[in-house]
Amino acid sequence: MTIDQDKNERRFNRKVSEFSGHFMSNSKWLKLFKVISILYPQIRKCLIVDIYRDKSFEIVIPLSDQFDTVFYDKGIKDVLMGGPMLFKEIRWIEIPENWPEDVYTQFRNAPAQNLSNLEQEINGIGEFVIERGENSLKVFGYK
Repeated sequence: MTIDQDKNERRFNRKVSEFSGHFMSNSKWLKLFKVISILYPQIRKCLIVDIYRDKSFEIVIPLSDQFDTVFYDKGIKDVLMGGPMLFKEIRWIEIPENWPEDVYTQFRNAPAQNLSNLEQEINGIGEFVIERGENSLKVFGYK
């Protein structure tokens, strides 16, 4: 392990120790994102919050046949402005039912994202820590 890798691992471990629960593995995140991708266009985007910042990043969900262009077995290749992210660094993802006026023209006036169907599909693939709000669904990696 290089000095930078060791430093990053210590930083990660310090941050993770601040949370009381760790609920996800790489394989669970991968299964979750595959289900979301299969549900495209019912689910088109989500927000991701990492463990280091209290800032969300928007990610466009790819079609299932393009899944490997965005995701790999340990994380996300790119989350636009946020750069690549490892699954183990995801605090939670949120899927809102509706998006405000959108910079992505293909999503303007799009129907609401189908959260009920998504929640049912997620529950069908395993145990996840889910929080259903009035207008969104969150899946937690850490709490």
